[in-house]
Amino acid sequence: MRRKLIGTIMRAAEFPIESALKLPALEIKGDEEAYVSGCDKILEYTTENVVFEGEGFRINVSGFRMILEDYCAGCVCIRGEISTVSIERARK
Repeated sequence: MRRKLIGTIMRAAEFPIESALKLPALEIKGDEEAYVSGCDKILEYTTENVVFEGEGFRINVSGFRMILEDYCAGCVCIRGEISTVSIERARK
């Protein structure tokens, strides 16, 4: 019920429902750019691996010469040579 109500409100306001429900959203542009939203914290950051954690999930982005740009409000842009992206659900 709550999810349906939030969905109705977000569609009416033209916001993505993922934003209100804190669901992960991942957008990949080629092999050089990725946008991740719904992140609560960065668990690991090197030039070859970035790991994010959100509510009930973990996202791992691997590659070479990776940098983080524009991290704010749970959204981040990753640039570099991206080779692998994986998403895993948190165990309950």
